[in-house]
Amino acid sequence: MTCLKCLAVDRKFQASGIGSAILQYITPQCKELSEFIGCRCLIIDAIREKVNWYKDRGFQFIDSEDNLKEYDVTIPMFIDFRDDEIVIDYFEEEV
Repeated sequence: MTCLKCLAVDRKFQASGIGSAILQYITPQCKELSEFIGCRCLIIDAIREKVNWYKDRGFQFIDSEDNLKEYDVTIPMFIDFRDDEIVIDYFEEEV
Protein backbone atom coordinates (compact mmCIF):
# COMPACT_ATOMS: atom_id res chain seq x y z
CA MET A 1 0.00 0.00 0.00
CA THR A 2 1.04 3.57 -0.56
CA CYS A 3 -0.07 6.08 2.03
CA LEU A 4 -0.71 9.72 1.24
CA LYS A 5 -1.25 11.10 4.72
CA CYS A 6 -2.97 14.23 3.52
CA LEU A 7 -3.59 16.31 0.43
CA ALA A 8 -4.17 19.96 1.20
CA VAL A 9 -4.89 22.96 -0.99
CA ASP A 10 -5.06 26.44 0.50
CA ARG A 11 -8.71 27.52 0.77
CA LYS A 12 -8.19 30.49 -1.55
CA PHE A 13 -7.07 28.08 -4.30
CA GLN A 14 -9.69 25.37 -3.73
CA ALA A 15 -12.15 24.59 -6.54
CA SER A 16 -9.49 25.56 -9.09
CA GLY A 17 -8.52 21.99 -10.01
CA ILE A 18 -5.23 21.88 -8.10
CA GLY A 19 -6.21 18.92 -5.90
CA SER A 20 -7.52 16.99 -8.89
CA ALA A 21 -4.33 17.77 -10.82
CA ILE A 22 -2.20 16.48 -7.95
CA LEU A 23 -4.21 13.23 -7.78
CA GLN A 24 -4.08 12.87 -11.57
CA TYR A 25 -0.30 13.20 -11.33
CA ILE A 26 0.43 10.87 -8.41
CA THR A 27 -2.19 8.16 -8.92
CA PRO A 28 -0.76 6.77 -12.20
CA GLN A 29 2.73 6.85 -10.68
CA CYS A 30 1.55 4.88 -7.65
CA LYS A 31 -0.29 2.44 -9.92
CA GLU A 32 2.85 1.93 -12.01
CA LEU A 33 4.93 1.36 -8.87
CA SER A 34 2.35 -1.16 -7.70
CA GLU A 35 3.39 -3.46 -10.53
CA PHE A 36 6.96 -3.63 -9.21
CA ILE A 37 6.72 -3.40 -5.44
CA GLY A 38 3.50 -5.20 -4.64
CA CYS A 39 1.61 -2.05 -3.73
CA ARG A 40 -2.09 -2.58 -4.29
CA CYS A 41 -3.74 0.66 -3.20
CA LEU A 42 -3.32 4.31 -2.32
CA ILE A 43 -4.62 5.25 1.13
CA ILE A 44 -5.47 8.73 2.37
CA ASP A 45 -6.88 10.15 5.57
CA ALA A 46 -9.63 12.34 4.11
CA ILE A 47 -11.00 15.19 6.16
CA ARG A 48 -14.68 14.68 6.74
CA GLU A 49 -15.77 17.66 4.60
CA LYS A 50 -13.90 16.30 1.55
CA VAL A 51 -15.09 12.67 1.62
CA ASN A 52 -17.44 13.17 -1.33
CA TRP A 53 -14.65 14.84 -3.31
CA TYR A 54 -12.52 11.71 -2.87
CA LYS A 55 -15.46 9.41 -3.63
CA ASP A 56 -16.00 11.31 -6.90
CA ARG A 57 -12.39 10.47 -7.78
CA GLY A 58 -12.71 6.74 -7.16
CA PHE A 59 -11.76 6.45 -3.49
CA GLN A 60 -13.70 4.12 -1.20
CA PHE A 61 -14.04 3.86 2.57
CA ILE A 62 -11.68 1.41 4.25
CA ASP A 63 -14.20 0.81 6.99
CA SER A 64 -17.92 0.13 6.70
CA GLU A 65 -20.05 3.23 6.19
CA ASP A 66 -21.90 2.22 9.37
CA ASN A 67 -18.70 2.86 11.36
CA LEU A 68 -17.87 6.31 9.94
CA LYS A 69 -19.32 8.11 12.95
CA GLU A 70 -16.47 6.63 15.01
CA TYR A 71 -13.92 8.73 13.12
CA ASP A 72 -13.33 12.22 14.42
CA VAL A 73 -11.59 14.53 11.93
CA THR A 74 -10.34 12.25 9.16
CA ILE A 75 -11.73 9.13 7.54
CA PRO A 76 -9.41 6.54 5.98
CA MET A 77 -10.13 5.96 2.29
CA PHE A 78 -8.40 4.05 -0.49
CA ILE A 79 -8.27 3.58 -4.22
CA ASP A 80 -7.50 0.04 -5.42
CA PHE A 81 -5.00 -0.49 -8.24
CA ARG A 82 -5.78 -4.17 -8.74
CA ASP A 83 -7.06 -4.97 -12.19
CA ASP A 84 -9.82 -7.52 -11.59
CA GLU A 85 -9.69 -8.66 -15.21
CA ILE A 86 -6.01 -9.61 -14.89
CA VAL A 87 -6.72 -11.53 -11.66
CA ILE A 88 -9.62 -13.41 -13.27
CA ASP A 89 -7.52 -14.22 -16.36
CA TYR A 90 -4.68 -15.48 -14.16
CA PHE A 91 -6.88 -17.90 -12.26
CA GLU A 92 -8.64 -19.08 -15.43
CA GLU A 93 -5.25 -19.96 -16.96
CA GLU A 94 -4.20 -21.91 -13.87
CA VAL A 95 -7.24 -24.21 -14.00
